[in-house]
Amino acid sequence: MKNNHGWRTCCAFLLCMGFFCSTASARQAEKTLINVGYSGMGTEVDERDACAALKVWAREIGEPLGFQVKTTLYESKDDLVRDFVAQKVDFATMVTSDYLRFAPVLKAKAEVARFRNKKISVQYLLLVNAENNIKELVDLKGKRLVYKKDNSLGMLFMDVLLMKAGLPAADRFFTAVQEKTKENQLALAVFFNQADACLVSESGFATMVELNPQMGKKLKVLATSPELVEVVGFFRKDYPPSDKQKAIEGIVKGAKASKRAKQIMLLFNTESMELIEDHQLDSVRGLVAEYNRLSGKK
Repeated sequence: MKNNHGWRTCCAFLLCMGFFCSTASARQAEKTLINVGYSGMGTEVDERDACAALKVWAREIGEPLGFQVKTTLYESKDDLVRDFVAQKVDFATMVTSDYLRFAPVLKAKAEVARFRNKKISVQYLLLVNAENNIKELVDLKGKRLVYKKDNSLGMLFMDVLLMKAGLPAADRFFTAVQEKTKENQLALAVFFNQADACLVSESGFATMVELNPQMGKKLKVLATSPELVEVVGFFRKDYPPSDKQKAIEGIVKGAKASKRAKQIMLLFNTESMELIEDHQLDSVRGLVAEYNRLSGKK
């Protein structure tokens, strides 16, 4: 299973954190230091642009609220977990499947999740060209798959889908597994027969079909994932309760009150941040358990 946990989606996560942009006036007092670590799936935003935007938020919006924000980008999720356990990171974001794998070590409750396309979860579609006589998963053996860069959760679904059908994981089943930086590139690749199948979000495909109805006629859905929460954010268990509560309230409410925050969020395809309950992670939890069972991992 391909696990490319890039940094970009979680930039979206951090930029949406409302405690950076609460409209409440902050007292001129000593700033509360909060160390934020992020790792996760990708967005379509250039790395330099994303990091620059994050820096602006931390300086101009975080400080007036009373937080001195120090952010660290982690290319390795293992390094993030290590620093989180060592109390060098107070708040972290992580792809949900990774969060669940590391949960026994993290000992942290998932507090928030990204809200986009009017929901807190995403559904993935496996699309093929209707003209290519692909009717079952096995018909894709030796074919070409494209997916959005860093979409490790989507590829987890892809691997489980294949293994449940008695087939090898994606990296051994397909002749080529290629990453694309933009979601619309995925469907277009299949539309023009540059690839045989693609993994896209249901909402992304719906937008493409709305803009080009021919997409809906020429491409067909071969499989659909359950609703999956992509990325979660969590605090250290021993983080000061008052600061944690202040931050969480800001995460949920603050971003909605700032026009500037909303404009920046558009860069990351994010509408807001919302509270999340543990049971909302059950679909991802089940996917991880199924992958472990099928692959022989404990």
